[in-house]
Amino acid sequence: TVNCFYGDGFGTQGAPYEISCNRHFENMGLNEKQETHFTITKYLELEGNVINDFKGIIANENLVVISWKPKKAYEMGIILNNYGSISNLQVKIKNEFELYEGCTFGGIVCCNQTGGEIKNCSVTYVKTNLFNHWCTAGGISGLNYGKIQGCWAYVDVTTVGIFGAIVGSNRGEISECQGKGTIT
Repeated sequence: TVNCFYGDGFGTQGAPYEISCNRHFENMGLNEKQETHFTITKYLELEGNVINDFKGIIANENLVVISWKPKKAYEMGIILNNYGSISNLQVKIKNEFELYEGCTFGGIVCCNQTGGEIKNCSVTYVKTNLFNHWCTAGGISGLNYGKIQGCWAYVDVTTVGIFGAIVGSNRGEISECQGKGTIT
């Protein structure tokens, strides 16, 4: 059965909606139910902010890789606001992008909201010195009010703003995470 918004599945834990193309990924932003389950089944190449508000559960059985090219904006992330749960996702960032002065940037989400969870995810940056404006940026999330667990990020950046390998500014919980690289 193919859903008109997603691939196969029913959105349950046993039969999650399958996300196999960029349109399916974008359509996850239309979901309003916290208990809706998704699984990403293919390598995706995304560009710009893709989802404004995510509610639901992305639970990939195996690590899934997404390539992402950010586009210049005041808030930047594949997902701008995460209210759900995201696990087993690896994002490879293409570094040909610019930042606005005062922006907030996250390698997976711009802001992990209260109740949002990010588990067993990773972000890799190509060496960059594009963080030359005052901004708040983090490898996994720019701002964190939720929970981040078992994540890692490789960063090699030069910045004059607030930057953290995992999060730029944390008001939530971070556990069992590791950042590697150089922040100047």
